[in-house]
Amino acid sequence: MKVLLVDDELHVLEGLSATIDWASMGVTRVETAENGEEAWRRFRAGPPDLLITDMVMPRMNGVELIRRVREADPDLPVIILSGYGDFAYTREAIQHRVSRYILKPSEPEEIEREIRETLAETKRRHNRQRVIAELRETMERTLPILREQFVYGLATGSV
Repeated sequence: MKVLLVDDELHVLEGLSATIDWASMGVTRVETAENGEEAWRRFRAGPPDLLITDMVMPRMNGVELIRRVREADPDLPVIILSGYGDFAYTREAIQHRVSRYILKPSEPEEIEREIRETLAETKRRHNRQRVIAELRETMERTLPILREQFVYGLATGSV
């Protein structure tokens, strides 16, 4: 599993990379970007399983990054980690269906808890989608047999 961290403050990127227990969450790779433009390039090179982004950054802000990401992958979980609690940003986050909005500064334990919950929700959603796909496949495979048995039953009078 891959996570993309985006923040224009280097100490935030380094701090999150070092203090969060990524391995315990199944994260094998943490990539960082210092602005939205760099993050968008990294996203296109290989989408992450989770995006954690600041809102106010040079070159491309978090809102524009999330808008582009949503066009490419509407289901990617996104966590906003921002020092701005402005309602306009919150409204944008809601419109782009972000998973969490965490205000900086926050304790590493709180951030890790939010990441864990987001990844757990994502895993549950993927499991549901897998089960539905398996059921659909089973139904498509067995429906012709059931139809044949039904028609046979009608023809022989056993139904």
